[in-house]
Amino acid sequence: MQILQLRSRVKVLGAVVVAAAVAGACDEKPTPLDKNLLVNASFEEVGNGLPKRWKISNFRGLEGMKAAFYGVDDTISHDGERSFYFRADGDARRFYTLSQEVRVRGANRVRLQGRVKSIGVEKRHGQYPQANLALTYYDESRERFVAARFADVGTEMNLGTSDGWTSVDEVYPLPRNTAFVVVHCVLGASGQIWFDDLSLQVPSGLPWQQAEGELFTHYWLQERPYPEGSIDYQMQLYDYYAGRLGIPRENQERIMYYFYPDTTLLRETMGITGHSYVDYKRRQIHSIDPVDNHEIVHLLTDSYGVLPKVLSEGTAFCLMDDLNGEPIQPLAQRLLLAGELPTLETILHPFAFRSVESTNLIAAAASFVGYVLKFGGSVRFLELHRTLSSVPDYEAFAAVFEQVYGGPLTDAEAYWRRVLASTDFSEGEKSQLKP
Repeated sequence: MQILQLRSRVKVLGAVVVAAAVAGACDEKPTPLDKNLLVNASFEEVGNGLPKRWKISNFRGLEGMKAAFYGVDDTISHDGERSFYFRADGDARRFYTLSQEVRVRGANRVRLQGRVKSIGVEKRHGQYPQANLALTYYDESRERFVAARFADVGTEMNLGTSDGWTSVDEVYPLPRNTAFVVVHCVLGASGQIWFDDLSLQVPSGLPWQQAEGELFTHYWLQERPYPEGSIDYQMQLYDYYAGRLGIPRENQERIMYYFYPDTTLLRETMGITGHSYVDYKRRQIHSIDPVDNHEIVHLLTDSYGVLPKVLSEGTAFCLMDDLNGEPIQPLAQRLLLAGELPTLETILHPFAFRSVESTNLIAAAASFVGYVLKFGGSVRFLELHRTLSSVPDYEAFAAVFEQVYGGPLTDAEAYWRRVLASTDFSEGEKSQLKP
C-alpha cells in the first residue's frame, strides 16, 4: 500500500487534565467530580415506607398479576441500619424498580458502586433476567437515546445465593449530550435481593498530555508517550482511507485518540474488558495501540450511514487489505474456487456470524466491497450508506442497492464472482480485481 509521507502539523499543548465534567450552560455549575451524586444512598431516611428521594415504579407486568414485594429492611444492612429489598416467588409476574434521577453536565462517563445481597434468585418461566443495578440515560429533553430496552446498561445478574454482600464497581461511558442518569435497583425474577450503600460519581480525568493534529487530537500519559512517527503515520493512514472512500477533507470530523500505557488502566478508566473502546457519537478512540487501522474506517463512514454488520466490517478489511496476514482478493478467490465463499444472502443474514466461519464472511464482504468501490465508485458507495435507514434483511438491501446502482443485486453478485474467479493476482497490484 502506497502512502504519501506527509507530516502532521502537531502542536504539543503540554500536560492537561481531561476532566469528565465541564461547564455547561453559564448559569449552571459543572457536575462535581468524585462525589456521590445520589441522595439517601443507603436508604436511611424513610417516608411512607419508602426511602426518601427514591421512586418506586412498575418495571414489568400488568395490574392484577401476582406482584413482587418490596420495602425497607431495618434488620439487614451493609452501611448504616437499613437496606432496600425486593422479594418474589416463582409465580410472580409483576415487578418493580426503585430509582433515582441524577443531573449530570458534560460528563463522558460515570462510576456506579454499591452492595448487593441475594438469596435464591432464579429466573423462572415468564420472568426476566434482572436482579441487579442498572442505568438509564436521557438527554436535556428527557428523551432516551435507545428506547428499545428497559435500561442502557446494567451490572451482572445476581443469581443464586451470595456469600455476604457483593461489591459492585463499574465505569460506564455516557452517550454524548447525556443530561440525566437514572439509577435503578431492580428484580425481575424469583428470590430475594437487597441493595445498600449505592454511589454514582463522575470520576476525575487522567493527567493527559495533548497534541493537536490536522484531524486528530492525540492524548497520552507521561509514562508512555506515542512512539516516534506514529502520530504522523495515523494521519497518513486516515488520509489514504478517506481518499479511497472519496470523502473530502471538509466532511471529516475531528477524532479524539486516547493512547493508554496498559490494558489495566484502560479497563479501569472505561469500564471495559477488552483492549480498546470506540465512542462513535463522541468520535473517540481509547486504545493501548498507538495507531488504529480499523475503527477509523467506521468513523469515516459513520456520518454517512451504517451498512449491515458484515458489510461494515468488510469495508474496513477491504481498505486494510489484510485478513489474517493475507490480501483480501486472493484470499476471497481461493475460498471461491474451493466452494467456501459465502453468498451475499448469507452475508446479509442478521445472524450470519453465528452460523458461518467469520474469516469466510469477512473475506467475502471485503471482496464485494472492493468490487463495488472499483466498478461503482465511491460516490455511489457513500450514497448506499445514506440511503440505508436501518440494518435491513437481504431483500431490503437488494432494493436499496438497485435504487443506488441502477441494476439488480443478483447481477452485481454474479459479475463480482465471475471477475473474482478469472482475475490473475500474480501480477500488478496484488489485490485488485480486473474486468
